[in-house]
Formats: sequence, structure tokens, C-alpha cells
Amino acid sequence: MTLIDDKYGLLGGSGGFLGNPTDIERQTPNGLGTYRHYDHGSIYWHSSFPFEAFVVYGLIRQRWQQMGWEQSPLGFPITDEVDVGAGGGRWNLFDSGAIVYHPAIGTFDVYGAIFRRWRALGGVADLGFPLTGESGTPDGRGRYNHFQQGSVYYTPQTGAREVRTDVKDVWAASGWEQGPLGYPAGFPSRMPGVFTDFQDFEHGAVYTFGAGNSQTVPLVNSVLATNETFINWSDFGRTLPDGDIISAAFRQNFPQLDIHLTLNAVGPVTWWKAVSLFIPGRGDIQEVAVGGATRSATMTIDPSVFAGQPVYLHFKKAKFLGIHTAMYLLPRADRLVGTHLTLNWLKD
Repeated sequence: MTLIDDKYGLLGGSGGFLGNPTDIERQTPNGLGTYRHYDHGSIYWHSSFPFEAFVVYGLIRQRWQQMGWEQSPLGFPITDEVDVGAGGGRWNLFDSGAIVYHPAIGTFDVYGAIFRRWRALGGVADLGFPLTGESGTPDGRGRYNHFQQGSVYYTPQTGAREVRTDVKDVWAASGWEQGPLGYPAGFPSRMPGVFTDFQDFEHGAVYTFGAGNSQTVPLVNSVLATNETFINWSDFGRTLPDGDIISAAFRQNFPQLDIHLTLNAVGPVTWWKAVSLFIPGRGDIQEVAVGGATRSATMTIDPSVFAGQPVYLHFKKAKFLGIHTAMYLLPRADRLVGTHLTLNWLKD
């Protein structure tokens, strides 16, 4: 008796849904396992799982056969067919992916880096069921799967990145990966506290603000040499490297409207402070400052300044004889598109 025989017996033998054997148990062509076919399915054993054999049947088995059985990109099954999600969903997991079935959608494969990203996000509980098998992009450079709630695209250069909802619609309308944006290069993100969604692509960023409101900001490759400290939005409200504390609050705006950036000196803050827009090769192009009797100031930013050139925010923490003595650098000022920003310098 083999593990395949044991599995067959547990499933009811000839009286079960598999029916009768159609062949003897054989070794797989790659020599890494054994299998036996039955009237209505197959049972496979793999040396990587030496204590259990797994059953594959129905439309999932049909798709796996079309792909090349265990010599396909999926490899051997590592589970039986089991329920997944709602509405009658079923799947088998394999060495390198899954085949997923839904009665209202169909049977599709997901594997490799795309499968790992989809599953890390929560699988059918997040992006939903696959709507396609993994396919190659028209330019031959990438791979993708479409899902109910988005898509995952992969290239060796960008990795596997999901694209969702409104951002996906803007990208699709621009020509997908063959359009001016190229492939997704970052994960979907949202500015803190507002409904401004954005995602970086190889050649630009897409910002969306609900149905029908979006803006695409082209990105220009640039080299920025600096000895200053890089900080991110997630650092605000916490102590920065030299003990300063700055909080950031965003308020929703529309992408075509001017951005208001307000800087406040709060509480015991005494040194001059400033925030400026900085363009490599040009320096500061706009600045708002507080100090002395001036505890609050606002500057208005035209969002068109972000198009076609890299723009950053300089945070300047002190001034002596007209010269700022220390700075932080916050990359990517285009992140302000569709928002107003209030910065409170709480401690220096």
C-alpha cells in the first residue's frame, strides 16, 4: 500500500467521487513524485511532502493538465481541493501558486511573484478572485493577473505591485504599461487623514481624489546629492533625529487647485523655522518662514510646479545671520497634490 492508495481509500475508493483507477501508479517524468489517474481526478505524491498525497479533480485538474501537470510553473499540489472565499469558491495550492475556481467567474491560475503578493495581501479576502490566469504583457517585459478588486503586475525590475480602483482606471485609460507611465513601481498609498490615493509608476505618479478627480505627475530621473537627513511623513509627530518634533495635518483639496502650506511655531519653539520648495540644480523656489513675532505663515503652491521636474521640501530649523544652520530634507513635494498641509513645529 502506498500513500496514494491510502488517500484513495480515505476518499471512498471506487465508491467515492473519484471512481475507478484508469492506470497503475506511476513515477512522474521529473522523478520527484508519483501519481495515479482515476475516472474523475488524480492523486499525486511529492517527495517534498513525504507523509501525504493530494487529490486534484474537476476544472482545477483540467486547468493544471493544460498547464503541464507538475512540470508547469505551479509544480506539485500541496493541498487537496478545498473551499476558499464565498459563493462556492474552491482552490488547490501548489508548490509555486494556486488554481482558483468560482462558479460565477471561472478557473484561473496564479503563481510565482504575483501569487505571493496576492496571498500576502489576503488573497480572495482582499483583491478577490482572479479574473484571468497569469499572462504576459504585450511588450514581453512583464506578467500580470487581473482580480475582482484590482490587478497585480510584475517585472524583474519593479517586482510584483498591485494596482487598485481609481488609480487603475487612470492608468488603464493612459495605455496600461505601454502608456507614458510604464509599470507600477510602488504600492498603493494614501496621504494621512485624507482621501488622496496615489501610486508611483516608472515614469510618473497618479493621484486620485474620488470618482472623476485625478492628476498625473510626470517624474524626471534626477540625482540629488545631500548630506542632510531624509524624513518621511510617518516620522512626523514623533521625535526627529536631533530631538525636534513636527506634526503634520492634511486637509482635502482638489488636484487642480492651489495648495496651502501653513507653518506654525508652537509652544516653546524659539529658533527661526522655514519650509521651502527645492528643485535640484535651481535651489529654493518658494519659502514660508516663522520666527520672532511671526508664529504662523502660509504659502500658496501652484500644483503645476510639480510637472516635469523633481520637487522636494526643505525643512530648515534655525537661522543665524540670515543663514539656516541645519536642515531636514523631505523628498517628493508632489505628495501634496490634492491636499492642504499644516505643519506644527512643536519642539526644537
